Amino acid sequence: MAARHRSVTPRSARGSNRRRLAAIPGARVERDLLGERAVPADALYGIQTLRAVENLSFSGRLLGNYPDYIRALATVKKAAARANRDAHVIDARHLAAIERACDALIRGEHLAQFPIDMLAGGGSIAVNMNVNEVIANLASEHLGGARGAYQPVHPKVHVNASQSTADVCHTAVRMTVLSRWSGLRRALSKCVAAFRAKAGELRPVMTISRTCLQDAARVSLGELFGGHAEVIARRGGELARSVRALAQINLGGTAIGSGSGASAIYRRAIVKRLNEITGQKLTLRRNLYDAAQNIDDIAAVSAQLGILRRS
Repeated sequence: MAARHRSVTPRSARGSNRRRLAAIPGARVERDLLGERAVPADALYGIQTLRAVENLSFSGRLLGNYPDYIRALATVKKAAARANRDAHVIDARHLAAIERACDALIRGEHLAQFPIDMLAGGGSIAVNMNVNEVIANLASEHLGGARGAYQPVHPKVHVNASQSTADVCHTAVRMTVLSRWSGLRRALSKCVAAFRAKAGELRPVMTISRTCLQDAARVSLGELFGGHAEVIARRGGELARSVRALAQINLGGTAIGSGSGASAIYRRAIVKRLNEITGQKLTLRRNLYDAAQNIDDIAAVSAQLGILRRS
């Protein structure tokens, strides 16, 4: 059998390629397992984000257009950093720098540094890496490092320690919906109150009801408004129940629900740390394998919103 030969790029050629990339105005050179790429010198994101933008962009719905989601992702990363410090995975210096970077994102800063397409697929790996790279570069700069060097803070080794896209994004999406629900709940309550008030005001006013596409019977206009009030109240109650279910998360379950790659100390601490930061009462799902695989709780919220819109 003929021997198989693997093509190897000479070191001199690799050096020449690096010099060529470095010569691109306003660019820095980063390297991953696929090779080297020129990244905008002022970018807080890195090569992983750049590759995802180049290969997985099509909808125009960029992560940076969803500040609430970025805020939730940064909150998860901040809690993870604290739990990793509890587990002695990172030290106090790394923790302080990562927290500082996360706080900047929580305040809504650097939205232009999130160019990932939200509908790109891939299990949201690009979303998670975009956040990891931005936090790592911000944290490294605070500690005296340069953008793209990922020293002393690395996006995977430090920012993403003990985590997986599967539990980070799972949790952050649910936190985002929970944070948006309070505003919708108030709006629905005001809507119900307004319809009920109008029902009382218009009760003496008679009109013609219609059924089967034709006039049917006399009815109080107030009764019709009262019917609208009740359906909105009922749909709001059903929506509230489905939203409350999102407070059950899988953070600490990592990729498939087994918790592989996360220490027992981290797994015991992470939800406590998240609640400490958010002031919420998030709890772990009973079965983390179920949580990693299934999104029927999110689908239930979507279904209830659809019914509400048609009511």
